[in-house]
Amino acid sequence: AALKQTTITHGVGDMDVDKQIALGYYKVNNGLHHEAITYFGDMLRKQPELIAALLGRGTALALIGQYQAAEADFTKTILLQPKLADGYKRRSQVLGALGKSV
Repeated sequence: AALKQTTITHGVGDMDVDKQIALGYYKVNNGLHHEAITYFGDMLRKQPELIAALLGRGTALALIGQYQAAEADFTKTILLQPKLADGYKRRSQVLGALGKSV
C-alpha cells in the first residue's frame, strides 16, 4: 500500500521548503528553542514573508519568554495574512503574557 502524502501546517507546497519548516517545528516541539529561533531566522533572511517561519520563530521566542519579539513576528504574520486565525491567536497569547489587553 502506498503511503499517503500529507501537508504540514502552513506549508507552501514546495517539498524542500516544507521539509525545512517541518525541521524547524521539530526543534520547537522538542525544546530546542534557541536552535529553532536561529533556524527560522535563517529561513526568514531568504524569505522574509514565510508565514510558517514567522509563526515558528515567534512560538520559540514566546517559549523562552521573549514576548515582545514573539509579538513582532505574530504581528507581521497578521499583516501578511490578515485572515489567518493562528497569527491572532498566538499574538493574543503573548499580549496576555505581557499584561497587555487583547
